[in-house]
Amino acid sequence: MYRLIPPETRKFEEKGLHWAIYRFSPNDYKEIDKIWNGVHPEDGQPLYVKDGPPEGAPIPDLEEKPEMFSPGLSSEEIEELAARLSRNI
Repeated sequence: MYRLIPPETRKFEEKGLHWAIYRFSPNDYKEIDKIWNGVHPEDGQPLYVKDGPPEGAPIPDLEEKPEMFSPGLSSEEIEELAARLSRNI
């Protein structure tokens, strides 16, 4: 079977990185191997889960910013919304 490999991904596929899924922490996604298993549908090579980050630059230890990408509501905002909803019931 022939398929076109985009130039952006060619070097990664040549290294076989498309067969792996990385689990950055052994405490996360403990059962990912239940779905990432078997063989690759296009080339028949075995899929595998690898603990730890891929080789390359070290992962920086950055300060936690829990609301940076998915901002939430403060407890005061939730209380205000609940009070407004209660008035409308």
